[in-house]
Amino acid sequence: MCIRDRYGSMQSGEQALAFEKPPDNCRKIVFATNIAETSLTINGVGFVIDSGYVKQKQYNPKTGMDSLVITPISKVQAIQRTGRAGRTREGKCYRLYTEQFYNTQMLNVTTPEIQRVNLADTILTLKSMGIKDVVNFDFIDSPGKDSILHALKQLYLIRALDKNGELTSLGRELSKLPLEPSYARTLVASSFFGCQDEVSTIVSILSSEHIWQNVRVRNQELRAKYDRVRKSFLDSKSDYVSLLNVFDAWKRNHKSESWCRDNFLHSRALRQSNEIYRQLTDYAKKLNLSECKKFIITSKSIEDDIAKTNMKLHSRLGRAFASGFFMNACRKVPETSGVSYLTVNEGHIAQLDHSSSLAVCENYPTWILYTEIASTSKARSLIKMACEIKLKWVEEMLPLLKNAETFLTPAKSEPRETEKKRKVPEEKAVESEEVTKKNKEDKLKAALERYNKRKKL
Repeated sequence: MCIRDRYGSMQSGEQALAFEKPPDNCRKIVFATNIAETSLTINGVGFVIDSGYVKQKQYNPKTGMDSLVITPISKVQAIQRTGRAGRTREGKCYRLYTEQFYNTQMLNVTTPEIQRVNLADTILTLKSMGIKDVVNFDFIDSPGKDSILHALKQLYLIRALDKNGELTSLGRELSKLPLEPSYARTLVASSFFGCQDEVSTIVSILSSEHIWQNVRVRNQELRAKYDRVRKSFLDSKSDYVSLLNVFDAWKRNHKSESWCRDNFLHSRALRQSNEIYRQLTDYAKKLNLSECKKFIITSKSIEDDIAKTNMKLHSRLGRAFASGFFMNACRKVPETSGVSYLTVNEGHIAQLDHSSSLAVCENYPTWILYTEIASTSKARSLIKMACEIKLKWVEEMLPLLKNAETFLTPAKSEPRETEKKRKVPEEKAVESEEVTKKNKEDKLKAALERYNKRKKL
């Protein structure tokens, strides 16, 4: 028996193993994620076993967190999985669920992505196009109102929108960057703190595939080597500086694929990051920073830090990320079961993920700031990307969180014409139908009379 696996973040060489012809008198079994639904066809597949489930990334606007949720697939996906069997030979699909489950638990089509993601970037784009009433905008697949209002709140916090929901000059500049608005503001702020190149690199890595290979725990010797190699790149105060260390080492070693293999890194992900970095640098040159200055330098403390010539990289990066993600600041709350953090925005208790540089180096500062947090199946919140910060970097902007609760949104605007029609009283609707019917009858009668007159002539 020849067992292979197939998922998106594998190295290209490992992915190719799933396509190799097995030896004689040997059955090949491929374990695959939903990448195998549409992205590829493996020759010789005779049988497909469909679990009926998929891990789907969903964004919760109430908590501001992403989560990987195991959900039933849609009927369209079930049909697609069935089609994987018998492409190049006769085959069958074995479904590990009942017909009743198929009919009652599965949606007809897959939930559109716009209903599962953070809409801040989408709403900023609509605002930059001159669409003011985004709450009542006629989307093809309309997202939930909570998602739209949360996106508006997020844009207000980073000063992309004013208190009336109008686009600011900063928001117009942020819309020019192909990034999530908070990352875009961080990149703009980095130009004032003298770390634009470093932030561009970090954002590029975060925008690409995961750079570290997945090493199985059961291979203890290989896993121990992986931990040693990874720890050599880590910075005890910042996950972002750790990413910079990897990227700089990759460039020093001439972007070598063999060096990547030896250090358990994905060469493809680093090349992708390098290409994104190149594009971001070009976009950043087109920004009008004079329009952004008054939104970034909002206090004497910030102005003093910008004037410093000997400010360390950690502090410059921390200041830049605090500008775009101050609402993601966390304060340490010691517990008997371990160190936890309280988020200042939503008031959730979260813990550092075991892969975070801070957790690996056992550094648990009083204040941290994160850019990535996720909820797990165990009802916990895990902080995956974070850095140590000082309270003074965020405290001057925290009052905005209270103002955001009374933030004026376009929700009070006039309803769309379609909504007005829905609100017509039932009696008027019936009356309107009767009038329409009578008008049609009168028109038919008049047309018949005209026809008869022409016939007599």
